[in-house]
Amino acid sequence: MKWIVVIVHLIALFESKKLTIEENEQRLKECGLTTTNKIFRGAKTTVDQAPWALFVGSSVSSCSGTLISPRHVLSATHCIANHSDTEWTKSRINFEFDRELCTEDENYIVTEVKASKVYVMNRNYTEIGRAKFIFLLKFCRRITDKEAFQIQYPDDFMIIELAEDVEYTTNVQPACIADDIEDNPPETIARFFGYGDDPPPGVVKTPENSKKGTDRPLLTQEIRILPVNVEGTLNRMDPRLFKARSQSMKSVACPGDSGGGAIRVINGRNTVIGVTSQSTCVSLNREENGHEIYGAVGFYSEEICELTGVCNLDSDENSSHSRFEIFDLITLTLITFWFVLQ
Repeated sequence: MKWIVVIVHLIALFESKKLTIEENEQRLKECGLTTTNKIFRGAKTTVDQAPWALFVGSSVSSCSGTLISPRHVLSATHCIANHSDTEWTKSRINFEFDRELCTEDENYIVTEVKASKVYVMNRNYTEIGRAKFIFLLKFCRRITDKEAFQIQYPDDFMIIELAEDVEYTTNVQPACIADDIEDNPPETIARFFGYGDDPPPGVVKTPENSKKGTDRPLLTQEIRILPVNVEGTLNRMDPRLFKARSQSMKSVACPGDSGGGAIRVINGRNTVIGVTSQSTCVSLNREENGHEIYGAVGFYSEEICELTGVCNLDSDENSSHSRFEIFDLITLTLITFWFVLQ
């Protein structure tokens, strides 16, 4: 059974449409350029603000996401799967998943039939694409040392590859991606965008019969990354995560904001540095005590490059792309040959 899973994943890797070197070079010229440099009491965005911010939906969830290329969107794994404190446990869109067949630290690929249940919309709630593949990064990782960090969770980071490229417009443009975790240092100011709920004070969520319950506007809040990892203390956070709080201390990300991007201007470009994973909204811990946990995009930048071709390239750009393509080809050939001999 395991060999079937391996071959399906390898075929998916070959059928996926990574950006070519030329496409990535064009992306680097276009990303993060905007005309203007759901969140509890967040501010509505203007029409020309945050063209990378997309609504990510399925029959089981409403989430947010960040466009990073004509066919790739970052969002949160928990939009389509459930997890315990230490590992992912169950699909929410019925993709096949057997924990016993999952190798430690391995990514998981949701293939076309199940992946197509996930769709993306622009800020006008017009569908602009459906998933062909979904890459769940480090989906197979188990947390075995609960004492390693005070704050740690299963990797909540997914990449949606769309079946067709989206057409860039004034309201649909990609953000750039972080290089590494040095792009989300403590005390840095960023801005979060999401399509989440904006519930009245004192209630968990907006009542179902409220007009605010559907087609929520894109909201935004300015956030400050908190200095969690303090040397000499036990207050430590897994480096694949960071914690942030609203600058105004009057807003917090809420359900529907999951997967939305934390954006920081780096070298004049709007760059996604975080993917929203958790917040204190539902526990009614808001305002001055509210905060969010984000997956650090920079932590996953090499895997994003390998899986999608969305790379922050240096002088070795050609060898970087070629290395991944050659490695994929050799791996598929060797594994196929091994199974033929069995």
